[in-house]
Amino acid sequence: MDAISKAIKFLNNISHINSGGCGVAALAMYRFLKKNGLLSKDFKVIFLYSKCYKFLYDANTKGGCYGANHIVFKFNGRLYDSEGLFEIEYTDYVYKHPVSIKKLLIALNSDSWNSSFNRSREIPKIERKLKISLCDIL
Repeated sequence: MDAISKAIKFLNNISHINSGGCGVAALAMYRFLKKNGLLSKDFKVIFLYSKCYKFLYDANTKGGCYGANHIVFKFNGRLYDSEGLFEIEYTDYVYKHPVSIKKLLIALNSDSWNSSFNRSREIPKIERKLKISLCDIL
């Protein structure tokens, strides 16, 4: 198993990673890939929204940064989340909004995320295992 697959598998085993921690996972993968010289030229963080959250999509695309229903990342032409390959066509997400790492950080530092993901417990585990720093989102 290659380093990227191992990192994704590790993230998928973090408690509630896709219930408030998906943005943290995307940022962690960005930093992991960059640190290890594996970042693809097409890497992007993408905020996803279902139809009923079009208002949030609209607010974000007009310059705001208020989070999303789910956050994934694009790597080598494919979408991923902490479960691995993310096939958007089989989901309810109809709106996609690519964001910069700076916008991701702003969103992650807002208090609008699902509290099921325990940042103070899980982020240090992610930092140790992937050998990255996430101190700007604690």
